[in-house]
Amino acid sequence: WNTSPDGSGVSFANGALFPFAGATTLYAQWRAGRIPSHVVTFLANGGVGLMAVERRSGPAPLTSEHFSRNGFTFARWNTAPNGSGDSYANGGTYPFSASATLYAQWTKKVAIAPPPIKASDTSIGPFGHGTATLSPALESLIQDLASQAKSKTDIQIALLGYGDLLSAAQERNGSLAAANVQLGRMRAQAVATYLEGQLSALGLKGWTISISAASLGWASSGQFDAAFVIVTLS
Repeated sequence: WNTSPDGSGVSFANGALFPFAGATTLYAQWRAGRIPSHVVTFLANGGVGLMAVERRSGPAPLTSEHFSRNGFTFARWNTAPNGSGDSYANGGTYPFSASATLYAQWTKKVAIAPPPIKASDTSIGPFGHGTATLSPALESLIQDLASQAKSKTDIQIALLGYGDLLSAAQERNGSLAAANVQLGRMRAQAVATYLEGQLSALGLKGWTISISAASLGWASSGQFDAAFVIVTLS
């Protein structure tokens, strides 16, 4: 306390004795204090790994998840182990208004099994890792495919493109997994574009080409870290 607003008068400690010799106004004197911080603890909740606690004094993004669980994909954080509490996205903003424990929530992976390759199917590949560019060798395969189509009486072509083989950590990354699906689709589209030109050159018209993509890499011998486009003629 102080007898002057700017603290230039007589000071008194909080709770100190005061003489009360006359009426006096005391002014509170203030100093900047530290904003209390709060701690968030991350638990794997069935997964494995370690994450350091995060200490903040206000709203801030959560530390990116670093746990893993075999056969599962990280989904979100929750204040309850069974997911019945408040949920927060990976890297989402947390208020840090109180200390808390966040439990990893997991989604069981659904295996995407490549469709069985029939004897009548044709594979175009392998593509270079991370690319959908047609090499001269791939173009030659597509030319042979067009010749096969010429001998067919049906007019349906189905192209199934696969992305590259991903590691377990990469599969858990949603953006990488989505990009890998798109890579498979781009490969199928590259084959379709070149194939259309070859069919036209052979005077073939009326063929319908459908394109799809799978998120898993595929290789006929299991030794390639790159994928193929599987072609079904019917």
